[in-house]
Amino acid sequence: MESISQLELKAVSADQKYKDENKESVYISLDNFDAVLEAIEHETRYKRVIVLVAGSTRSGKSDLASYGHSKLQESGIKSQIVHLNQWILGVDKRMPGMNVLDLFQSHKMNLDFQKLFNDETVTLDAYDGRTRGMERLRKEIVLSREGVIWIEGVVAFSIDSLVENCDLKLFITIDDKVRHDDLHIVHEALRQADIVLVPKK
Repeated sequence: MESISQLELKAVSADQKYKDENKESVYISLDNFDAVLEAIEHETRYKRVIVLVAGSTRSGKSDLASYGHSKLQESGIKSQIVHLNQWILGVDKRMPGMNVLDLFQSHKMNLDFQKLFNDETVTLDAYDGRTRGMERLRKEIVLSREGVIWIEGVVAFSIDSLVENCDLKLFITIDDKVRHDDLHIVHEALRQADIVLVPKK
């Protein structure tokens, strides 16, 4: 069984495929993703494991996080998912010229995760996609002190506190033609996805 650090060494030595300068990466398939989950599971014996999952909109981020979350729970490992979409500004709060980091309130998100990683509870008026944020959902977020925390979102690799505290970074792209809401079809779609293991620098 390979550790997370061994997986990252493989990624560092692989040809650069992830289209982000200064980062080397390696593609893995969903079938090979089990090896990543084994490494994550092994690491939980010693510490809490933070996994970042990034990708563009509707690229399969939440599907991949949910897949890993379910697999680990089946193995008796505590697992939690945090969706970064909860920080998105409602349409009534958006201003012309805002970029994606503005829309995700990246400054607030960074400060909130600093608190979360210090075992504090964050109260969030979370974005509700059904109303496009016109109505907010009051939520209290606290990170488990053990097991695995999957943090997924478009800006996951752009938030300093996330990058500094993560153990593993995954980037996913998926053809929109194979996306479907049916869970079985989602798993089949993930098999056609490009899952990229990005080593932490």
